[in-house]
Amino acid sequence: MTAPVTLVVHCDVARTSPNERANKWEMTHRRGVMRLAALQALAAAGYPESTVPVRLDILARRATAMDDDNIVAGSKVARDILTNRAKNGKGIVPDDTRKWVRLGKVEQEIAPCWKGREQLCLTVTPIMEEPPP
Repeated sequence: MTAPVTLVVHCDVARTSPNERANKWEMTHRRGVMRLAALQALAAAGYPESTVPVRLDILARRATAMDDDNIVAGSKVARDILTNRAKNGKGIVPDDTRKWVRLGKVEQEIAPCWKGREQLCLTVTPIMEEPPP
């Protein structure tokens, strides 16, 4: 992978945010939905792989605004699926440690048209430097 890849996860990041109040089983279900959506996004991108560290930019498309830290925390399940090849065999980089993944920009696109069609866009950009040992 030498060019940036944008993965569109069709899921509302607010549903897995720490601010959401739901019982343990409901939150487990919500994380499962995001996990499947992230795997579909990875498959749609053709399972790209990188041999160099990457920068991960996050864009949340929603009808209402939310805090950046809740976007980062709520996107954890998707980020783990997309960046942990060692665990699931399909990630972009071998693991999700700081050696391989650097958090880039966290942005929001707020518009009424996103209500009911929320998306989490993760743009993975290779950082051209030597791969970690």
